[in-house]
Amino acid sequence: MQSIFLFLSIILTMPSAFAAELEFHDISAFLSVSAAQEDCPICLENLKPVGAPLFTTACCGKQFHFDCLSRINGFQNRSAICPLCRQGIFGRAAPKEPVRSPLQMSHSEFLEALSNITVESLLGTFVQVRDVSFLMGSPANESGRYDGETQHRVILSPFEVAEAAVTQRAYVFVMGMNPSRFKESTDCPENWMSFETSPGRWVNACADHPVEKVSWNDAQEFIQRLNQVFGATGGSPFRLPTEAQQEYAFRGGTSTAFISGETDRELEEYLWYDRNSGQKTHPVKSRRANAFGIYRSSVWEWGNDWHGVYPRSHSTSVTDPVGPASGLRRVARGGSWHSEARNCRSAFRSSGIPGYRYEFVGFRLVRQ
Repeated sequence: MQSIFLFLSIILTMPSAFAAELEFHDISAFLSVSAAQEDCPICLENLKPVGAPLFTTACCGKQFHFDCLSRINGFQNRSAICPLCRQGIFGRAAPKEPVRSPLQMSHSEFLEALSNITVESLLGTFVQVRDVSFLMGSPANESGRYDGETQHRVILSPFEVAEAAVTQRAYVFVMGMNPSRFKESTDCPENWMSFETSPGRWVNACADHPVEKVSWNDAQEFIQRLNQVFGATGGSPFRLPTEAQQEYAFRGGTSTAFISGETDRELEEYLWYDRNSGQKTHPVKSRRANAFGIYRSSVWEWGNDWHGVYPRSHSTSVTDPVGPASGLRRVARGGSWHSEARNCRSAFRSSGIPGYRYEFVGFRLVRQ
């Protein structure tokens, strides 16, 4: 009687479309919201409270937000595959072994690949930057400029910057998880993969797309783990770039408003933004590289600095600036899949709260 009452109480609080969907499925799969004590494996947000129905898989017993499962291809046709164990989720008899495709990497294959990881295979090529001096910010007559972009001279010591943003594949190998919004086969049929990071736990990824929905703090944890594996004795070679390093790398030797020139006429050749992105991410090296061999991403990229004001004088020169000592927001540069052209200018400055996970922000690394 108690289980029947629970089932009826859920039905009465659900939208009619969702209630109609229930009659096709295993009643025992649905639990009350108050029973949730963990994070949804898809969106990584806490299940209690959510104010929406939860779903528990009949195959591996894991709880999900129903809305998260609804976004997975095939769910509305009642043919969804569990994101964790890759088997049916509605109580149907499941095969002993998940049906595999060439785009799935088993746990043993995952461990073997992990043991053979190199910096280049994980992060791509690093571009060397020598001692340089450049004008950072925008001139007063630049079309579309904002206040706070005061042009000033910056001198940078040598460093190396990754040619592209960190991919979802790299993030899965280092962190064993993928928080990205765009990671299902419908988002990237050309390079979708599923990794069995631990026995029975599958992580989906658009392998060559930039990882996103990662906070600045998440990026720091990624870097910490990476340095434990590849770090030189007594040092930590990888970190996020400073804002000055970001602008210099993204400019690629140009001094124009855009990487493509003073107008956005040819901007689509170099990056994905709201005009050509289709409102989603794309592979990290799918647009034209700049003169340095650096690829702009389809996501904003976290910088290491706290967001602060530039020097007020145009004649001011600074060496290796690192931003203010403290602040509320960390810098982000580059533009993303949802950005208008104006905000993809080389001098445009954005920022975000370091603990927030934005679905349009990722990161790339430098080593020094």
